[in-house]
Amino acid sequence: MGLTAAAGAALVTATQNAQNALSSAEATQKQVGNAWTTAYETLIATMTDLLKNLEAKLNNDDTRWLAFGLQIPATITTPAQPVNVTAHIGPYNAIMVQCDLVPNAWRYRFRMMILGVQTDYALVASSTEPMASIVNKVLPGQTVQIIVQAVSGNMQGVPSDPIVFTVPVPPLKAAATADTLAQTAEHLAPAPAKDGHANGNRLPALS
Repeated sequence: MGLTAAAGAALVTATQNAQNALSSAEATQKQVGNAWTTAYETLIATMTDLLKNLEAKLNNDDTRWLAFGLQIPATITTPAQPVNVTAHIGPYNAIMVQCDLVPNAWRYRFRMMILGVQTDYALVASSTEPMASIVNKVLPGQTVQIIVQAVSGNMQGVPSDPIVFTVPVPPLKAAATADTLAQTAEHLAPAPAKDGHANGNRLPALS
């Protein structure tokens, strides 16, 4: 193959650099995902506490519900269509879906269809906030179609325009290690000549 020790060493260095870059990218993605999850959980807890507090202190026809951007419970109407629906991969390969806040919506329903596998949407998440985490539903490489509906009481609004999202396939890590490449380079390097002859055989002395 003509692979020299120098070429093998260069290949080892390139592989190590690629592995280091991949590890750094994975660590950064994990940090971003953890930060998103923490912010999401904090927001959900805060809004849940707020709703419980308002329900305990305000009547269903109290106009002060409006001061918090909420609909007066006694005047429930059909919420508007959710817009700006987006999706990305979060921690543990969950699909994180979110949309703009819909006025007067009490909760949101997230429906998904795996293209090529399912023929209709299935409810995969429900949340009081315009965001949800869809876990362990789709394999890497599969493509899904997602819609979101806002709900007020028993009134369900028009679903959002569908978005198409493909779950990314994790990058393959280099299978060969530095030691393996070094051993390969050493094995393929030409053997040193013996007694000045490339074939390693001693020629009989000429008389």
